Amino acid sequence: AYGAATAVVSLGPVMSDRLVAKGVDRGRVTEISNWATGRLGRIRGVDNPLASKWGVRGRFVLLYSGNMGIGHEFETLVEGFRQALETCPDAVLIFVGRGRRLAEVRRHVDSLGLEGSVLFFDFLPFAELPYSMGLADLAVVTLRSGFEGLIAPSKFLGYAARGLPVLYIGPPSDVGYFISQADCGYRLEIGNSGGVCRAIITAYQDRAGIAARGRAGLDYYRANLAREIAMSKYDRIVSGCLGRPGTT
Repeated sequence: AYGAATAVVSLGPVMSDRLVAKGVDRGRVTEISNWATGRLGRIRGVDNPLASKWGVRGRFVLLYSGNMGIGHEFETLVEGFRQALETCPDAVLIFVGRGRRLAEVRRHVDSLGLEGSVLFFDFLPFAELPYSMGLADLAVVTLRSGFEGLIAPSKFLGYAARGLPVLYIGPPSDVGYFISQADCGYRLEIGNSGGVCRAIITAYQDRAGIAARGRAGLDYYRANLAREIAMSKYDRIVSGCLGRPGTT
């Protein structure tokens, strides 16, 4: 239950629709996205020692950075990547993180004989994110069906804030909405491994085009999703509940 003065915050339009379907008055809902955390920016090329340390210098890198939990789907990604290797033999898929599905994904990768093309590393300190993000040519977000409107994977914000183009695999969701608005990547449904394969090949063969999508994502993030924008919205909500003008 919520009172007359209560503001309800959602992370995006799909979450808003889910709240309304649960009986929340739409007029009470304010959409405020999360924002990127950690040290922003990317360190690329010869200035990035991770490229040599992880053995990926000169390779086309797909990066999945963050939690590998029950709300995320990986079969479509791994199968699409396996297919793309026929055209992009020097591509590499890097998972940085951990979670309940990590062991399962490792077993699946091993069963396909992809050990040399799919690499796994543990979480890095926030201060080192510009190095891991700096390796990526294309960054990945996934979401399992049924979780749309319940969670909005924050890794998308980290990617966009650092100018990374995004490959999203999952149902229509807030992440998919932001990608569409920003034109910063690809949106594929779960099970469409052929579409994932084609997206990877397109990005691989058009480095300038995919980099431009990353810049578009950064522009959209700065204009719509940055921390100062979210904090301004929170300030207005709190000020309204307290019956005073906002301070920002």
